[in-house]
Amino acid sequence: MIKKFILLMFFSSIFAQYFEVTINQTGESHLVIHLSSVTGLDVGDEVGVFDLNGVLETVDNGENPEYGEVLVGAGIWNAEQLEISAIMSIDLSDFNGPILNGAIDGNAVVVKVYDTSEDVILDTELTIDNGGEFGDFFTVISELEIIQPQAPEEFAFNASTMQAFYFIIDANIDGDSLEIGQDYIAAFNGDICVGNIVWEGAYTTVPAMGYDGEDYSEGYLSNGDVPTFKIYDASENSIIDGCPDTDANLGFSNLEFIYIDMLVGNQSCTVSYDIPMHYGANLVSFHALPEDVSIGNVMESLGDAVTGVIGEGVAASPNPALGWVGSLSEIERTSGYWIKLEDVVSMEITDATPSDPALLYNMHYGANLISFPIPGSVGVGDGIPDDVEEFFTGVIGEGVAASPNPVLGWVGSLSEFEGTKGYWAKVDDGFEFSYDLSNASSDRVSTNEEVDIPYEFTQSTQQAFYFIEKIDAEINNGDWILAYNDGVLVGSRQWRGIYTDIPAMGYDDISTSGYCEIGDIPQFIWIDSDGKAHLLTGDIPAWSNNEIYNILLELDSDSLLPSEYNLIQNYPNPFNPSTTISFTVPSEGHVIISVFDLNGRLVSTLLDQSIDAGYHSIHWDGVDSNGLNVSAGLYIYTLQADGISLSSKMILMK
Repeated sequence: MIKKFILLMFFSSIFAQYFEVTINQTGESHLVIHLSSVTGLDVGDEVGVFDLNGVLETVDNGENPEYGEVLVGAGIWNAEQLEISAIMSIDLSDFNGPILNGAIDGNAVVVKVYDTSEDVILDTELTIDNGGEFGDFFTVISELEIIQPQAPEEFAFNASTMQAFYFIIDANIDGDSLEIGQDYIAAFNGDICVGNIVWEGAYTTVPAMGYDGEDYSEGYLSNGDVPTFKIYDASENSIIDGCPDTDANLGFSNLEFIYIDMLVGNQSCTVSYDIPMHYGANLVSFHALPEDVSIGNVMESLGDAVTGVIGEGVAASPNPALGWVGSLSEIERTSGYWIKLEDVVSMEITDATPSDPALLYNMHYGANLISFPIPGSVGVGDGIPDDVEEFFTGVIGEGVAASPNPVLGWVGSLSEFEGTKGYWAKVDDGFEFSYDLSNASSDRVSTNEEVDIPYEFTQSTQQAFYFIEKIDAEINNGDWILAYNDGVLVGSRQWRGIYTDIPAMGYDDISTSGYCEIGDIPQFIWIDSDGKAHLLTGDIPAWSNNEIYNILLELDSDSLLPSEYNLIQNYPNPFNPSTTISFTVPSEGHVIISVFDLNGRLVSTLLDQSIDAGYHSIHWDGVDSNGLNVSAGLYIYTLQADGISLSSKMILMK
C-alpha cells in the first residue's frame, strides 16, 4: 500500500462549522476528493470524513489508545469539486514517542452530511473511483447517496382516526442530547407502539394513536391511558426507556396537545416525592413505590414519629427490639393505609417507580380501602367509571366523604380523588375497575382540606358521616354544625347547603377518649353567624365505623342549650404538640380559661373575655404566656365564670 503525505494546502478553503475537527494536526493526512458529479448535496451542506475506529485521544508511549468514531476532516459543499484533508494517526512509539490521534491506515473512509436546512446529520453510501481506505494514495468519490434514517421495526404503528400529540421540549440519554435526524422517540401502550417520530430537536411532536374501534387500532390508547415512551439510540442501535419529567397530565385524549418538559433516556424511570403528615391518623396511599416495599423501608423516613400502620384488615407496629411486627409486612400499590403519628413530619418516598394509571382494583362487597394511582387529581364523579358507578354507595376519605345522589350527582365534602390520599370505597357488589383519568389534572386540588377550623377535633381511624338531607332551620352558608358524643366534640363541618356531611369520629386510642363507639348516638349543634348554639334533633342513626347516613334535622326550639357550665376533657390527651379544650356556657358572660403547672403557677391564659352562651373550644399549643415551649408533664386547666370554677388535668408528652 502506498502512503501519501498531503500538506495543509490540500485543505478546503471553506471550513465547516457544525463538523468542527478538534483533533490536533499530526503532519500526515489523507486526501478525500468529492468530484463535481456528486449529487444529493445542496450548496452549504457540510461534509464530514470519519474513521469509525480511529484513535480518539493522543496517548503517551506505553499507554494503550482508546478507539472509536473520530471526525478527521470536514468541508462545505459548493457544487464544485471538494477536497478534504483528513488527519491521520501517527504511531511514534518505536521512537519512544506518543501515539497521535486520527484516522488509522486500512480503516474505511466514512462520510456523513450535515443538512443545514433541516439541521440534521445524515449517513451516506459512497461510489468510490479510487482508494476508499485511509492510507491509500487518495480517495476519489464520484457519487454520494443520502441514507434517510429509519425507525426500528419495534416502532411500527398504524395511523388511527383517534390521536393525541406529545410535544417533547427536550430529550437526552444519560445527559447527552439526542442526535437530530438519527434517534427516534416512540409512544407505547403496554407493548404496543402507537406512534413514533425522528428527533427533530426542541418541541419534537410524537403522535400517539388511540383505539377507534377498528381492528388496526386494537390495543391502542383509550381516554385517560398514559403512554410510555421509548428512545431509539441510533449510534448504539439500541432501544431504551424514556422517562417523562413534567407536571403535565399525560392521559390520552383525542386531538389533545400535551407538553413534556424533558424526556430522559434511562433504564428505569423513578420519582421521589413527599407526603406532608399531621399529628394523629393520616389516611394515605402511594402513587409510586420503591423496589423494596417492606413496611420498614417505606416508613423509614418517619423515624420514631410513627406508632402504627393500619390497612384493610391488617396492621403493623414498630417494636424497638423486633422491628415492625404484625400482619402487615408489605405496602401494596392498590391499598390505602392509616398511618398514626406522634408528631408533625413529612414522609419521603425516593427512587420510586410510578404506578400504572390503569391499575386494576379488585373490589369486594362492603368497604374497600384503596389507593389513587397518580399524583394529580380527578373529580369523584369523573374518576369512577360509568359502567361501575351504580355499585358505589359512598366514598370516605380522611375526614371527608361523598355520597351518590340520583338528582344531584355526588354530594358531600369529598369532591376530588387526590394523589397520596387513601379512600374507603363502599360498594354493594364485587367487580374490577380502573379509575377513569381522562379528565384528570396534574395538580392536587386539596379542596377537601378545611382551613382555620374553629371547632377542632382529633382525626381518628374510626369515622362515620351524617349527610343532612333536610334541615328545618334558617341556617346560612358559613354557619357550623358540630357533632358531640356525651359532651365531647367528635366532628364539625361548615354548612355548604343540603347534603353537607358531618363527620363523627370514633374511639381508636387514648387520644380519642370519649369518642363514638358502636351504638352511640351523636348530638348535633348548629352554631349560627352570631356564635349562638342551637340544638338540632331528628331520627339519628346509631354510630358505626365507615358508615354513611342520610338524616333529617330540625331546630329544637324548646331546649335551653346548654344548661350549665361544663369543662370537657381536652383532646387529645396526652398530647404533643397541641390539644383542644372544649367547654359550655349557659348564658352570655365573662369567661377565663387558664393553664397552671402543678405548683399552681400560671402558665398561660387562653381566654379572658365575654362570650355568648353555647358550645366553645379553644386551642393550646404548649407554649407559655411568653411564647416559650413548656416542658413535658402534667398541667391543670381551669374555667372561671360567674362565681364558677372548674378544673381538669392534661398531660403534655415530648
